[in-house]
Amino acid sequence: MRGQGATETIHPAISHRCPFCHADPGQPCRTRSKAGREGGKEQAHPHSRRIALTRPIAERMPAPLTDALCCECGNRRTVTSDYSRPNDPNYSFGINSHPQGWRRTQTLKCLECGTQTRHAILVAADSQWRDRDERAQRVALGEDDPNWGSEYAQQLRHAYRQMPFPRNPILRHRYYVADATKAWDEGHKTVTALCGEPDTIETDPRVARH
Repeated sequence: MRGQGATETIHPAISHRCPFCHADPGQPCRTRSKAGREGGKEQAHPHSRRIALTRPIAERMPAPLTDALCCECGNRRTVTSDYSRPNDPNYSFGINSHPQGWRRTQTLKCLECGTQTRHAILVAADSQWRDRDERAQRVALGEDDPNWGSEYAQQLRHAYRQMPFPRNPILRHRYYVADATKAWDEGHKTVTALCGEPDTIETDPRVARH
């Protein structure tokens, strides 16, 4: 591939003809135009369909398609469920795995925007993982869920609070007075609220109740 240094490794998929953009063996993959024609911009990495050709024949079953929504314009497109790209800054498929808190996202070409944008990957309606991220969000915000262990729930809430989200400066949090009293007696000026957010204690909780 052009522009590669002597120490860079050429992906083994390059030795195959790309079934997506039809790049010849030895040639890099290229983007496809809105009309579906080949000959677009040279890609830094092979297409996922081309990479699949490097797998044993028994493992080359086509992955199912899934829907994705552009986070810029909301345009809907499809993508193979096993698609991925190296060093994708928008990639996130784990809970609290992305520094911006994005979940089930990755970079895809948006035909409406005309460029590569962050897309939200939609989970199929019959998938066992459907709504899992939404449930995790509720647990992170303090809701109890019998399907999540208390220790893991605390870890989830702590990790969620470390995300650089904008905070509402006038938002008030609820906490147990017993927890606040214990923290006050130990010389601490904060208490962990029910939602997991640390809240400032300005006065003795025993006095504040009266």
